[in-house]
Amino acid sequence: MRAAEPPAASAVRLEARHLQKSYGNRMVVKDISLAVGEGEVVGLLGPNGAG
Repeated sequence: MRAAEPPAASAVRLEARHLQKSYGNRMVVKDISLAVGEGEVVGLLGPNGAG
């Protein structure tokens, strides 16, 4: 499996940079960046397959 090519700049509908999320002292997502293009559907899955 390989990462998808980033969408062309004109087609980007959502862009987020350097996101992080923690629950208390536990960091669960660190330094995630993404760009979502028009018509794309994106999901985030953890190690056990939960989103």
